[in-house]
Amino acid sequence: MRLRLTALLGLSAAWLAGCASQAADELFVNLVPVGEGAMDGWTELSLGLVTPDGAVEPGLRAPGGGGSTRLGPIHPAGPFRLELLGLTAQGQPRAWAFSPELREGEGPLLASLFLTRVEAAVVHAGPALADPAAGLEPEGLPWSLRLGPAEVSLAANRRHLFLDVRLRGAGATHGEDLWTGDALVVALDGLADSLEDERGADDLVLALGPERYQELWNPLGVSVLHDFTALEDGARYFAAVPIDQLEANDGPGPNRRMRLGLELRQVDGQGALALTRWPGAWAGGPAYDPALAGEVFRKTRLLDARAVPRDSAAFAEEPGAYLSSGAAPLALRPAPGQEAVEVRALWDPTALGLAVSSRDETFCAQQRGEGDRQAIQRDDAVELTLIRASAGGERVSRRALFDLSGSTAFDALGGGAWQPVGVDFRFELSGQRPEDDCREGQGWTFLARIPWTELGYSEAPPASGEVFAFDLVVYDNDRGARTRQAFSPLGPSEDPQELAELRLFEY
Repeated sequence: MRLRLTALLGLSAAWLAGCASQAADELFVNLVPVGEGAMDGWTELSLGLVTPDGAVEPGLRAPGGGGSTRLGPIHPAGPFRLELLGLTAQGQPRAWAFSPELREGEGPLLASLFLTRVEAAVVHAGPALADPAAGLEPEGLPWSLRLGPAEVSLAANRRHLFLDVRLRGAGATHGEDLWTGDALVVALDGLADSLEDERGADDLVLALGPERYQELWNPLGVSVLHDFTALEDGARYFAAVPIDQLEANDGPGPNRRMRLGLELRQVDGQGALALTRWPGAWAGGPAYDPALAGEVFRKTRLLDARAVPRDSAAFAEEPGAYLSSGAAPLALRPAPGQEAVEVRALWDPTALGLAVSSRDETFCAQQRGEGDRQAIQRDDAVELTLIRASAGGERVSRRALFDLSGSTAFDALGGGAWQPVGVDFRFELSGQRPEDDCREGQGWTFLARIPWTELGYSEAPPASGEVFAFDLVVYDNDRGARTRQAFSPLGPSEDPQELAELRLFEY
């Protein structure tokens, strides 16, 4: 399903000033269904604009069958998100499918919103576990669901499930014990395999309160990091659950599932208890059986490749052509000592085009032997992995490594061979190219064109909506201080379930 919203009227002066050089201010929205029956249980879908202070401007129509509509007057203050709003079949309002952050003044924008059934949610691929001294907060995550007055962010990496619940407009009520005050009960079935009315070894039930924390069911003895913080306008519950300790659970993938039940307990000044559960039909206590809870899909990072006219996914022009094409950047937030990196993708019936930009200020590379992967990885280099399922169900994998000196290494995962003849690439450097040394600069852009024939398409090119397992790794050697940044949240892997995704879209 595709939505196209065009911003033409009533825009703020700041927005217009930021986009003065753009031909049009357009916002493209892809609704990506997750799981069977993703549209079931929803009525009156619309889009809302969420600003950094949490304000929502609703009323942007989201046609149920796709199509287009015009974006009305908006006044975003800095970055904003899109939120899919709707009603359940029972008429209850819900907010779903929050987009990543978007920024005004960057020309055409794209937001991919995952849509699930009412009783399901999405866990987004998250960062490494934050330092507890820094507040245990994984930054930049979209909300996954609403729990009554609370906003819930869910994220996961190989080791942890992050649960971040923000309750606004209500202070914390302290009780004599956990059950006479405010609390958040979390029930988790790590493999979604528990029998009804029976807790499994990979189940976990815990309760977080303002003063107390209690584990109601933890047969494996996993060590849960948890935190409660009183805010000026409410409260925050946080938990990092080590899902890697749950049996046979090795991290997020494009369609891996868990079961999750949440119960928010709020006590008013008279001692009256109000319960808000997700999903609403979940029975909750006293057993807090996660087998009866809601379904959670774990998703990896997503790169959207925008369709362009035939023979246009090339780089005969300057790299700026990608920036004005409407291709949505997938940004990699740098850790300390790393450089900011963005990747954009275009596709046409002949090839896939990629543009990778880095703010690296030190360029280091040497002349390497062709195919010498270990040596090339010691330079400033880009590594691309693409995997697709062929018509016969077999896996077609390709891996390519390029460094600033022009050295390359090609192969297939699992030790297979790949000897491409039609892959074109180049590095555009803002500064001098290194020659067996390091030079100072102000960033670089890597461009590549990969014909579909090199990816195993011999008879017909791929179609819009096709999905590839995808990873892109940037190696950075700053005079011997080496770092490695991967867009896949789990690092190098030969399992497509652990890689990011690249989707082909026409919009």
